[in-house]
Amino acid sequence: MGASLSPRSAQVIDLDTVRQRQQAQKCLVRLAPELDGLEMVYQLAASPGAYYGMPILAWGLREGW
Repeated sequence: MGASLSPRSAQVIDLDTVRQRQQAQKCLVRLAPELDGLEMVYQLAASPGAYYGMPILAWGLREGW
């Protein structure tokens, strides 16, 4: 009695290729360090005429986002 062949083709997943693709998707396009001069501007509901700025310590821009 021989082994029966499945009508579906085998799907082989190369884990190294998957890992490389995931790492590529996480690449940073820009990394801004502390004291880059960037600020987040916000406004409080209690004082709609005033704007406030908060320095951003560090941030990163990811590729594809």
